[in-house]
Amino acid sequence: MIRGCNRPSVAIVGSIFALALAARLAFLLVPALERLVPLPYYRALDFADAARNVLEGRGAVIDRQWVQRGIDQWQESGRRLPPEPSAIPRSEAPELVPFYDEIGYLVLTIAFGWLVGDIHWLPPILLQCALSAGIAALLCICVTESFASRAAGLLVGLTYALHPLEIALAIGPDLPVWGIYAGSVCVCLVLTPAKMRGLLPLLLRFSAGAFVGFCIAQRGPNAAVLAAASVALLALRRFREAGWILAGAVALLCAFSALPLRVPSVGRSAMHHTLLAGLAEFGDIEGLEWKDASLHTYLQERYGVEPLTPEFDAAAKQELQKVLRERPWLPLRVAAHRLLEFTFAWRPARRALVLVAGFDLFKLAVVAGAIWAYLWCRKIGRAGLLLWTVVIVIAPVLLHGLIVPLLEVYIASTLVLLTPFAALGTIAIAQQLRHSVSRS
Repeated sequence: MIRGCNRPSVAIVGSIFALALAARLAFLLVPALERLVPLPYYRALDFADAARNVLEGRGAVIDRQWVQRGIDQWQESGRRLPPEPSAIPRSEAPELVPFYDEIGYLVLTIAFGWLVGDIHWLPPILLQCALSAGIAALLCICVTESFASRAAGLLVGLTYALHPLEIALAIGPDLPVWGIYAGSVCVCLVLTPAKMRGLLPLLLRFSAGAFVGFCIAQRGPNAAVLAAASVALLALRRFREAGWILAGAVALLCAFSALPLRVPSVGRSAMHHTLLAGLAEFGDIEGLEWKDASLHTYLQERYGVEPLTPEFDAAAKQELQKVLRERPWLPLRVAAHRLLEFTFAWRPARRALVLVAGFDLFKLAVVAGAIWAYLWCRKIGRAGLLLWTVVIVIAPVLLHGLIVPLLEVYIASTLVLLTPFAALGTIAIAQQLRHSVSRS
């Protein structure tokens, strides 16, 4: 049996923070380890160029030639981080197009560029490493208090601190890791009921909501975990907490909308081309695949439009509407297919027997861990908290099952936050095996 204790020691929490931070800095700064981590997306250069143009008074635009030149240098170097923006030659006749991606990470890049005097990769990545370490420690505290078990808190903190996907995303010059932060903070908010007396608990909830709002500004679908957490708090009759958290998120998003940045609804931010290509993930639209190059060719041949232009997005919208009129049940069928892939196998491109078996064993461990955690929480009268925590954890999978393929960067929050349940399940299975052996 695991002895109950609802307070983690300072030494345990500090050790988890230090371990998480050291692991991320090691994979970020040590060349031999850096090469073990997959490359991030190349769109980091888009954020860098747009931020530099904003700081220099040209507005939120990017130079396609400069970005492509940077990508070429990046590929040649073989490094995880792109070349420093100052090392990429400027174009004599820049081909400027509107910036088209999430405004939150652009603002973060601009802020650090303004603080240090130029655009560099390390400052925002170091912030992400520090936040990752802090959230590992926060999960340790919240799980210890909710499960009344130091062992459970330690295990969850360690699995988050050493999770390879979280490490890979935290040390990348891009925004997917912020979805993990949003999910982690929402889980902690639900797991730890606050005594809403005095101003401090209210301000803490407001600040936590503002942080989740900042994560939503990084990428809109992160709102799924905030919505799930809000429903959870309302179901648990914690109305004041829900109100202050939502107020913090809304205040932050309103502040972002008031910024003097004009980012047009072109390309990814309009979503039509993402939805259209997503419907073709399993070969359901002839001539179209879930690839940017395939989508560009598909729309160019039918509508004669160029990517990342208002005409391109209008064409994607028109084609999507045409597909939905002809096959209105296609989105639900594709979403069901994706969710079945996530539940029983893995992505179609990864059908190797060893990988499928490995992921299925992982999912069995998750189920075992969830059952163990439910029984433990039921014993101490907190089963409802755990059930609503599971709703928050699976919210990104349910959302993206309806709109885009289940790529790791989209459902990273679910994949990372399921891992602690797998760790608990491993302990539960090991305990059962030990008891079986001792009885025999």
